[in-house]
Amino acid sequence: MRLSVIIPAYNCAGLIPATLESLKAQTLKDFEVLILNDGSTDSTLSVLKAYARTDPRFQIFNLPNGGPSRARNRGIELARGDYLYFMDADDLIHPEMLETLLSRAEREDLDVICCGYQMENTASNPPHCKEFRFDAFAAYSAEEFRARLTPLIQAHLMYVVWNKLYRARLIREKGIRFPEEYKSGEDRLFNTAVFPEIQRFRMVDAPYYRYFLRGQSTLANRYIENRFESVLACHDALTQAYQKMVLFDHESQAAISFAFIKGVLSCFTQLHAKGCPLRRKEKRALIGEILAHPAVQEALGREDPAFGYAKTVNRVLRTGNQTLILLMSKMIFLLQFKLNRLYLSLKHRVKRQG
Repeated sequence: MRLSVIIPAYNCAGLIPATLESLKAQTLKDFEVLILNDGSTDSTLSVLKAYARTDPRFQIFNLPNGGPSRARNRGIELARGDYLYFMDADDLIHPEMLETLLSRAEREDLDVICCGYQMENTASNPPHCKEFRFDAFAAYSAEEFRARLTPLIQAHLMYVVWNKLYRARLIREKGIRFPEEYKSGEDRLFNTAVFPEIQRFRMVDAPYYRYFLRGQSTLANRYIENRFESVLACHDALTQAYQKMVLFDHESQAAISFAFIKGVLSCFTQLHAKGCPLRRKEKRALIGEILAHPAVQEALGREDPAFGYAKTVNRVLRTGNQTLILLMSKMIFLLQFKLNRLYLSLKHRVKRQG
């Protein structure tokens, strides 16, 4: 088997048919699809069974609810493919994506191959799409890959899993798995564990993946109680990975610090989500507690020159003024829905490198 596609599925009966149709439309035919039904309470399982009856490549595994990380880890155990591809249950891929990436990966004996993607906001008015791309290149040694890693991270291409194919043998031999203790940051932690192991890598410029933002239901806009724990774990893991790769210079430290501060800011913006149970006094106290953490204080002392957004955010956070920070985070939260195009432009504006 050449390729295993792994999809965790939870209460997505209305969305996953389009995802599966985009897989059926692939020009590549030699692949299996492992769909892990993660304890869905709607009609997802019935929808999946119907697809499995019409296409033997679709295999359905019914699991008790345990989150997408546990489902993906089960998929890694079950997969028979030489390469692994992790897809979300509510997105779409270009018809040529799997064939293009897999043929390149096999021909060049790659550990990881990555492509660009489109981020489509269906909740904004009007809906709009933003592309994330990077000039195509190949790296046939760890040193070549590591020289490009920081610009790739700054281009928002390296933390997600659904724009990459991974060599299955590498993932299994190194014991790399998705962490199951967090409800956010799992993809980032998985990829961070992969970075130091990459010897052969290719970047494909084409934006083959279509990722959909679906309003306040998205992970970034839900209240998660231990979000700062996962943000801190991601920061520590990335710092350790860079030290292991001997990349921990001034430029990389600035990039790592900015990524961390963006995560910290997400802990504050989520305080304005409908599901947040905290009162205003408790929100202020949480802001103060997070800002007092030594790692946050250290990161606030650096700025990534590739992002103008960093300077503005850092300046406000450095004041320590909980009322001002709560106001800024509310403005950013509202921007995500009211002026999402402007928000994405500010947040993701980076000097193009290639």
